[in-house]
Amino acid sequence: MTHIFLDITLILCAAMLVPAAARGEHPFLIVKKSEYAELQAKAAMAPWSDFVAQARRDVALDPTRSKHINKRAVAMARIVGAGALLYVLEPGERAAHKGRLVEMLDEWPAFLREMKEFYAGGKQVWFVVVPPSGAFLNSVLALDVIHDELTAADLARIERNMDEAAEWFWSVRNKWSPGPCGAAATWALYRGDTVRAADAAKRYRRRILDTLSPDGVGTMGTFYAQGRYGGTPGARKYGFMHVAEYTGADPHYYADPQFKSFYEWLYLAGFSPFNETVSFGDGDHRGGFDRFHAMPYAVGRFSPVAAQFAARRMAIGGKRGDGSPGSLLAYCIVKSAPPPAPEFFPSRVWPDGEAVFWEANGTADALMGALWNSTTGQEHRHPDANAVYLAGYGEHLLLNSGYNGWQRDACGFPWSYIHEEAKANNVALIGNRNHAGVHGDGIEEHMLTPCLDYACGRADNALGGNARHNRGFLFVKPADGKNGYFLLMDELDTGGQADTVNLVLHPASAAYAAVRANEEYRWTIRRRKETDTFLSVFLATQPQAVEISDGVLAAWHDSFVGKYLNASYATRANKRNLVTVLFPHDADHAKAAMARVAADTHTGARIEHGRGIADYALESDGRAQATQQRVRFQGRAAVYRVENGRLGFYFVRQGLAFSDGAAAPTGFAAEAPVSVCLQEGQGRIVSPGTDVTFLMPGLSSVTLDGAGAAGAGSGRVKVHVPAGSHSIELVANGGARTGVR
Repeated sequence: MTHIFLDITLILCAAMLVPAAARGEHPFLIVKKSEYAELQAKAAMAPWSDFVAQARRDVALDPTRSKHINKRAVAMARIVGAGALLYVLEPGERAAHKGRLVEMLDEWPAFLREMKEFYAGGKQVWFVVVPPSGAFLNSVLALDVIHDELTAADLARIERNMDEAAEWFWSVRNKWSPGPCGAAATWALYRGDTVRAADAAKRYRRRILDTLSPDGVGTMGTFYAQGRYGGTPGARKYGFMHVAEYTGADPHYYADPQFKSFYEWLYLAGFSPFNETVSFGDGDHRGGFDRFHAMPYAVGRFSPVAAQFAARRMAIGGKRGDGSPGSLLAYCIVKSAPPPAPEFFPSRVWPDGEAVFWEANGTADALMGALWNSTTGQEHRHPDANAVYLAGYGEHLLLNSGYNGWQRDACGFPWSYIHEEAKANNVALIGNRNHAGVHGDGIEEHMLTPCLDYACGRADNALGGNARHNRGFLFVKPADGKNGYFLLMDELDTGGQADTVNLVLHPASAAYAAVRANEEYRWTIRRRKETDTFLSVFLATQPQAVEISDGVLAAWHDSFVGKYLNASYATRANKRNLVTVLFPHDADHAKAAMARVAADTHTGARIEHGRGIADYALESDGRAQATQQRVRFQGRAAVYRVENGRLGFYFVRQGLAFSDGAAAPTGFAAEAPVSVCLQEGQGRIVSPGTDVTFLMPGLSSVTLDGAGAAGAGSGRVKVHVPAGSHSIELVANGGARTGVR
């Protein structure tokens, strides 16, 4: 209903708008003459001074230098964008800048003929649809700026030529629609054609929304999300939204929660701690954050939070940090300098799209993990529902299949493997078969706490038939000398389609060792650093077989073949739950010792940190109480820490009970399954709406979401926990907050 309302509003806005062009006012598309003085005053201040320096370089580019038409289109976009900016900022040089712009605008007839001939050939037509659309949009903005200084003859000639180009872009509006629709809409606004402007603007908005999940996640993955909407110098797909806002043709972008969330996702979850691309969908792991784009500087128009994340990205820098945006469009949409960068990135979950977990560490060595699961979007998708990505200690640790360009093979592996095979990604399979589709069912529950982050994605839709897959993804955070690590807790049901399930993992290396066959494997990774980083994979649930095979990890100009793990597990009544520990380590971060735990009711791992500290990660079917030493729980999974015989934190997924087994116990008992994480009396609970009794020595009351909950007692308190996710705090006698230890 929201999008229908916006469509109607958009039509009314465009119909009611009296274009400035019709009133003889120029410029009006992205700037007005009355704003020139303000823009000129900024030219000596950062970051705008960097934009000006870039514009002076760009305006001198040679558009004929490349034989490739798409590269010439990008050069044209940069030249006219820079020339228009300098025309506004340098009144004493306007004659020269106008001459350069007229020279470039007069290139459109010849360039259009070449575009049409190339398009008629039917191959790689993207080259003559998308890059030229950005060149055209910037050309329209440039013409708008110099309009009043042109002779009648020059203006008529240029407008006639651009009329023809605009019609051609409108004729290909269904090809990569944001590009040609944005170009056509901008020209329609210039010409005062409100009907065409409204139609093109509506198509432009809808086409962008087709690539965003309801929560704002870019369903194409980071590579294309940044390329399209990150503010490329070519302006080809992101530019019109700013023109639409400025002119009032569609003033609904900056305040739209979906776009706000998109840019927060892009700059928080889209890149690694060292600013390289997180590899979901058609994502190139060697690409990365690009400060040459406009949106890192302008994203505060959408969200101050996104602006902080972008500032953090700019502070990190990296190989893609050269240059600055240098166009009139970029200069005008940046209203303020970037805010101070936060010290580190926070963890966050978008239920329709992605969970990203971050260590509280502002360096390139921070641990990071992500779980991918979106329900919408078709473009540049892979069969990677419930896939995970890991980075740590300065390296990619787990990568998905990647991208070497559209329909391009890599290292002897065909495009069909890279783009269409689920086994090329870090996923679960039913009977070693490919996924039935690319869409998951979203992230059904999550909680972010100081001791661990957790999200559970469901991928039934991706598996097809009656098969089921819930993937619990957990990040146990480093603390007090205990190093951080990740857990996969998979719950699989074949639906009768097979008698085995498979776990597939792609560490970012071909160098591996079987520490213990069918149990523990270690990969040595040295892609970015001159020292070794390791990822140990511990198969806590016993597989029936493990295969190590070659698999490409594709990237533009840097594809390589890694060795990937495929572990198969026998099912029991079509079902199998799995626990897998993913432990990063290097010379400065020791690996914990890991051992299997197995009983009739559960399997899992004991993770020994030393000094009497051990974590347990256990799975169960939840139908009966499971006992591990003195700890008892009933639920789908439990993770807890024991420190010299005393309980540290505990986490239970979809559970009815947990107890540390002490004489005065710590834990809970629920009347319906809940998910709980508690440490030192604080944490979170996800409830269906049920009564829960909390146990802790000295416990007198329970606080939910900062408010006291009904119920009181000594050592045990029963409260009703409403449906949803809540913060929780256990209060001991006298009002003191007492931990679970």
